[in-house]
Amino acid sequence: MMGKSRPPTRTAEPYLVAILKEAIETSGLKLVEISRSAGVSPGQLSRFVRGERDLSLAAAAKLVDYFGFRLVRPEPSGKGKAKGK
Repeated sequence: MMGKSRPPTRTAEPYLVAILKEAIETSGLKLVEISRSAGVSPGQLSRFVRGERDLSLAAAAKLVDYFGFRLVRPEPSGKGKAKGK
């Protein structure tokens, strides 16, 4: 009998990954301090920084909150722009 399959874990986009890695590396804080304060597993954070693992969207959201970043959804192309002739 086959077990239930889990839905795939969504991972952070490359541009967000780069921003978070830079924030972690330039913070001057130890990974264990960041992981405790942000609520992210120390192992997951360490593997992420070393490039061995992608960061889940849930973990990325926690780090975004921890570092005080604000995510803004861009408007789709063509919306909100005045159409000129």
